[in-house]
Amino acid sequence: MNDYIKKDYKEFNEIMNNILFNKVDKLCNDLTNKYNETWDHDKVAFTYKEGRKYIKIIETNKEGKHRSAWGFIKYNGDVLKASTWSRPAKHSRGNIIDGYEITSSRIYSPDYLR
Repeated sequence: MNDYIKKDYKEFNEIMNNILFNKVDKLCNDLTNKYNETWDHDKVAFTYKEGRKYIKIIETNKEGKHRSAWGFIKYNGDVLKASTWSRPAKHSRGNIIDGYEITSSRIYSPDYLR
């Protein structure tokens, strides 16, 4: 019985990771498109890097030299504002799995708390 639970748990984690990374890919594409539509003179690209606790969303210029942290995604889907290059702020600004639409103000960073 225990082996069945482990197998089901592993399959569930694989499915959830696929959903999460598809959402992260979509977020990076949406951010890139929205930013480049808004600002014609300064083309950027958004990518991500997996960490132990978070997925870091990174903004780079077209040469790939200037980099900044846009925000972080927890593995449960919570969107966090970047406090520093390597550390997120404490409170969630939304959840990418539940839907996180990119608006004109969100191209710079996740929302401030209200």
